[in-house]
Amino acid sequence: MNLLRMPRCHPNERVRQRVNAWMRGSGEFDALLDFDAVTRDPAHPARFLPA
Repeated sequence: MNLLRMPRCHPNERVRQRVNAWMRGSGEFDALLDFDAVTRDPAHPARFLPA
């Protein structure tokens, strides 16, 4: 087992990503404030932007 290649994310991360994808693409909402996109560090998508 190569521990360096195992994902290092919260167990619910996949669920969070699926919910976000549905919310962004479902057409169920008139508007959406996407805090995930606003606060994500583009250089490191799994991290928040530095303060």
